[in-house]
Amino acid sequence: MSKKFRLKSLLLIGFSVAIGLVSPLLGAAPKANAAVMHTSPPPIEISPYSMFDPNFVSLDYGAASISDKGAGKISISGETNAKKTVSTIGVKVVVQRWTGTAWVDYYTGNSATKSNNSYILTSEEKTVSTGYYYRTVSTHWTINGGVREEGTKTSSSIAVS
Repeated sequence: MSKKFRLKSLLLIGFSVAIGLVSPLLGAAPKANAAVMHTSPPPIEISPYSMFDPNFVSLDYGAASISDKGAGKISISGETNAKKTVSTIGVKVVVQRWTGTAWVDYYTGNSATKSNNSYILTSEEKTVSTGYYYRTVSTHWTINGGVREEGTKTSSSIAVS
């Protein structure tokens, strides 16, 4: 094999590998059975690790999640943790939908509360319109000795197809 032929072969292999690595980043042509999304994806929101006010005496942690169960169904959940047993602990989860330019409230879950506890968890399944991006915004609170401490968290988004 000549050096010229070997060099051309190596360049061709290198170029093929590079195209194979880069093409998923450029977006391949959609498959015939790929879901149709009604909007462009929401912007990636980069935020530093968030936590509640460290001066809170009772409210410790809160989070919510959203997952696609298929066939237009989503599962949402929210949890709140207190540093100690409190008079009231609560969580409320709101599902938001991306319009292509802004997040709008799509569904507001019931406020879940417990008395004389340090933890609460709520979860439910909902049917939503397919072809959109969804996320949760959750509110977490404690009330103890007449003092209310409250914080909010936002989940990452999912595409429901």
